[in-house]
Amino acid sequence: MPDDRTPDDTPVLYERRGPVAYVTKNRPRYRNAQNSAMTYTLDDAFYRAAEDPGVKVVVLAGAGGHFSAGHDIAALKEANT
Repeated sequence: MPDDRTPDDTPVLYERRGPVAYVTKNRPRYRNAQNSAMTYTLDDAFYRAAEDPGVKVVVLAGAGGHFSAGHDIAALKEANT
């Protein structure tokens, strides 16, 4: 993930505490619906955890009140117009 992003505009947050990597979907305004940026960033986070020999467990969570509303259909429509 780029270093110049703030937690508010990063689609996925990554934090390691001991042997646990926490990967958090971070689009609570959209109920954590996945768009292409989130999909690629999730992929990066999982590779990061897999390549770290100190990580034994990955916890996938959603910021805010929803884990995920699925895929962001509105983002797909915008990309196709």
